[in-house]
Amino acid sequence: MGDSFAPFQNHLVEWLVKNPGIKLGFNPGSRQLKAGVEALNAVLKLTSIIFINREEAEGLTGFTASSGREKELLQAVKNLGPKVCVVTDGGNGSYVTDGQKFLHAGILPIDAYERTGAGDAFGSGCLAAIIKGKSLEEALLWGTLNSASVIGYTGSQKGLLRETDIPVWIERAKSSGVGVKEI
Repeated sequence: MGDSFAPFQNHLVEWLVKNPGIKLGFNPGSRQLKAGVEALNAVLKLTSIIFINREEAEGLTGFTASSGREKELLQAVKNLGPKVCVVTDGGNGSYVTDGQKFLHAGILPIDAYERTGAGDAFGSGCLAAIIKGKSLEEALLWGTLNSASVIGYTGSQKGLLRETDIPVWIERAKSSGVGVKEI
């Protein structure tokens, strides 16, 4: 959104307040993150699901040295307002909480050709599962699979999975011992 994201964000917040039935999936950009948590407070409180990586989560919360303390990091993000918090952590997998469950998904053992779009592919896969009414466990797995597929190609869009591709990839994950577990 650029450096001048605040006016758009303010309009979005006003609109969300007037339309409480609308759910917001939020993946803050680098300029929003650089502006700090104070600049994001209003939108964070209206966020249904946030997608950020570990470094971004630490920056927003001030909770540093979070390795091995993923539940605490997820809770710190949740305390900012989002109802569901998803934190990706590269080769360490991904984490999610809704405040009740704290889950972790590993990664598929795939040689990455290029990592461009991996995070966006994860977020879109995860969100697609949620829109389809899947559980948080399934959503985390869908995101993991979509990301794993994309890193096998050049660019951010080639390799994005269709819903019909998911069962084959779920079998690949199972055969590789990759799944979702509580932490």
